[in-house]
Amino acid sequence: MKRERGISLIEALIVLFLTVCLIWGILPQFLRHQKERELKLACLTVKQTLALARFQAIKDRKNFEVIINRKGNILRIGNVETGEVVGREEKLPDGISVVSFSSNFPPIIFRPDGGLSGVSGSMVVRDERTGRKHKLILYSLTGKVKIEE
Repeated sequence: MKRERGISLIEALIVLFLTVCLIWGILPQFLRHQKERELKLACLTVKQTLALARFQAIKDRKNFEVIINRKGNILRIGNVETGEVVGREEKLPDGISVVSFSSNFPPIIFRPDGGLSGVSGSMVVRDERTGRKHKLILYSLTGKVKIEE
């Protein structure tokens, strides 16, 4: 008997089954990584907004503050003297919010020399879905921001 070229239905089903098993095993890790990535991006957004406020304070030689609307998870940069909002609003992804501040925050005000008004402090950004959180540390003398996991 002569065998025909090609694959049989059984062989195709076996390959399909193995592919589904492989995807089934990898998918949860991929989704977990995506959620962690979202939290890191949110922390970078907060850090970027703080850096922009610091830059604006140095550039304009005026005090600028970062306003955090905790209900809407919206970050804004405002001129302390005029109250004018500078730049665009940054919105954190759904489920991610700034949940706590050290005792001296808010307000977060950057002086014309680039430092923070007040003492150093920190804030916590948390993913409500996973419970994971990152801490952002603000240094008063330099105005620099560091992210700790």
